[in-house]
Amino acid sequence: MLRSKKPKYLLNGYEMLLDNTSAISNRKDRHHIFPFAFLKRRNVNLKWINSIVNICY
Repeated sequence: MLRSKKPKYLLNGYEMLLDNTSAISNRKDRHHIFPFAFLKRRNVNLKWINSIVNICY
């Protein structure tokens, strides 16, 4: 659904590169909505911590 909307970077308006979101250069543009460390301390399963529903581009 996100990909179909063609999201753009706020700083320069260029279209985001969604294919390499795990690349080091794009990592700053991918965030956990609920912080990773917070959920990890509460023993939330890693699968759910990194779930697409907890990721914000």
